[in-house]
Amino acid sequence: MGLTTQNQVSYTGDNANVNYGVVCSIFQKLSILKGGLIKSNCLCHVIHNAAIFCLKLLPCDIENFVLKIHHEVLVSAKRVETLKACFEFFESKYRTVVLKHVQTRWTTLAKALDRIILEWEPLKQYFLDLGEEDCPPAIWSFIGDQQDGFSEYLTIPECYIHLVSHVLNLLSKYIKKFEENDFCAIDLHVEMTCLRDDLQSRLEKKFCGIVVSNALKNHERNIVKKFEKEVVKIYTQAL
Repeated sequence: MGLTTQNQVSYTGDNANVNYGVVCSIFQKLSILKGGLIKSNCLCHVIHNAAIFCLKLLPCDIENFVLKIHHEVLVSAKRVETLKACFEFFESKYRTVVLKHVQTRWTTLAKALDRIILEWEPLKQYFLDLGEEDCPPAIWSFIGDQQDGFSEYLTIPECYIHLVSHVLNLLSKYIKKFEENDFCAIDLHVEMTCLRDDLQSRLEKKFCGIVVSNALKNHERNIVKKFEKEVVKIYTQAL
């Protein structure tokens, strides 16, 4: 269209090949016209991908767990009524307990998981009442060890749920900062450095949140060591 690049200071586009492909793309053509360009990918995407790839290293699939709960609870009015009875038993106010997680959207897994944690006891009772044959394996693997009664403290599968919540909320905090209207590009390096330092500090301390740290005190040392190895793996991968 005859636009001049003389006074152009930046160009923004999504990550499609037409924009940033290595062979023939807008970025490559702009680089020819104006040398010294620095490519800077969307940091929200970077953090989102860090979450995806670090959680893949866990021995349990938390994302599938969240998706299954949403599907099982909200597809049937009869199931909702049964779930409401579980809430009444625990003297808890019923609401739409399961938020929908959209796999391509940032921060939705953290929000959906936090809502499940908030209403975990009624939800757990509902699925335990279904029994192993009728409860989806993706959910039963987190609660099956409590079919004879609720544990007094978080089980190891439940520790993984809280661990993932802790990690996701840390990453989501920075994504939300980047989406603020008054956030400036010059702040990016500072905030990404802070995120790296937060992850590094947790890695060195094997810190997985106060709730999980307290729960691990009730488990055998060999089990705790195995869990801590998983914590190290996900922080290392995120970094």
